[in-house]
Amino acid sequence: MKKWKKLWIALIVLLVLTPLGIWLPRIFGAGGAGGAWGEWGTEEIKKLVGYVPQGLKKLNQLWKAPITDYGIRGWSPTVGYLISAVIGVIIVLAVTFLIGKILSRNGDHK
Repeated sequence: MKKWKKLWIALIVLLVLTPLGIWLPRIFGAGGAGGAWGEWGTEEIKKLVGYVPQGLKKLNQLWKAPITDYGIRGWSPTVGYLISAVIGVIIVLAVTFLIGKILSRNGDHK
């Protein structure tokens, strides 16, 4: 596990820095529409740009977030943002691990 130590440290650092996506736009007044940087919905895009691009209107209903605005009842959005990041990392690691297992199993039969 020593060879993976740097990877785990990097992942933990990135997870800890995750709330910066919420804090920095508020601190610097970036975006003007609120919310996490780059995670604007059609209403925020309309406020920022003045209109909603046609393609974005079509794709708007394609995906609904399981936890809207990172809201977990009784917790701050920062905690919800961090929990979402942890869940995302776990999912990516699990899928990567499974793909690795499948590929290495297929390679053993040659």
